Amino acid sequence: MPRPYMRPITPGQVKAIHAIAGARAWTDQEYRERISLYNGVTTSKDMSYLDADDFIKRFGTRPDYHNRYAGRGSKMKPNGHLTQAQADEIARLENKLKMTDNPHRLRGLIVRVFTKNCTPDMLMNYEAGRLIMVMQKMTKERK
Repeated sequence: MPRPYMRPITPGQVKAIHAIAGARAWTDQEYRERISLYNGVTTSKDMSYLDADDFIKRFGTRPDYHNRYAGRGSKMKPNGHLTQAQADEIARLENKLKMTDNPHRLRGLIVRVFTKNCTPDMLMNYEAGRLIMVMQKMTKERK
């Protein structure tokens, strides 16, 4: 149980934690081991708000996003997730801008452009296109 003086986890945080576990293809045992790191709880519903927030920040990012295919393919609706080509281009521009030393630099750029805190693999394809245009403009300005 969360400590009585701590704010309880929200339903949205529970969904986010389950989505992270599913996206990372954790077994039930792996999921429970990671959850138990937070005050020995055995289920996400027993976590505190702050513990859940830390868990989501810690495991919700994919620093290796540019090494994995995060999109759904080229035959997609206009509002689908970013394509592999977009993920590769973002990774190439990230290297060109020397942003690879700190994974939070690219995330900070995404926050500034879209005012939402997410990793590149969470972007929709139209957002990824906009991010690529911003990054290309940044490379031209640095020349």
